[in-house]
Amino acid sequence: MKHILLIIIFFTAFNAQVAYATEYPKELAPSKGFMEAFTKEAKLTKEKQAVIKEYMQVTGATKLGTQMTDQFVKLFLPSILKIRTNIPPSTHKLIEEEIRLFFHEELTVKDSLYPLLYPLYHKYFSLKDLHGLIRFYKTPLGKKLVRVSPPLVQESMLVGSEWGKSLVNPMMQRITKRLKKEGIEVQ
Repeated sequence: MKHILLIIIFFTAFNAQVAYATEYPKELAPSKGFMEAFTKEAKLTKEKQAVIKEYMQVTGATKLGTQMTDQFVKLFLPSILKIRTNIPPSTHKLIEEEIRLFFHEELTVKDSLYPLLYPLYHKYFSLKDLHGLIRFYKTPLGKKLVRVSPPLVQESMLVGSEWGKSLVNPMMQRITKRLKKEGIEVQ
């Protein structure tokens, strides 16, 4: 679940960066006092919450609920089946349906995710920023960015994963070389 939320946050940050073509200052990185910073911000008004919600709808972030559910089913169902070995295979589809229904209710009926995300958007975007982003995402280019971002992020993650794997051996060789230089033998 943390992985999915990180994807949502990454997706939003990536889109905002593209929209404004700016680099993120280092001070925007989450810090030890990350949550405390929310209380120092100007009050999060109902108006700003509505604008944040509109921004999330325009960027397609609200549609990520389906993807979150798919990921959760992939991760959670096998875990349930490992723990509860007495669950008959004939009920697996039923469990998957209940998971999907549960998430649908949480995301659409109870609207339980938005209140958790409002403080994040409030911290990083002013009301003026959000209005500018919404205007951008309503343009043809903004709509294209919404359309291509999910596969772009997914493909980028695959490329990044492969890149990371390709670096393991050279990195381990470098570490081993350094340890030997320091007189530490490893096997």
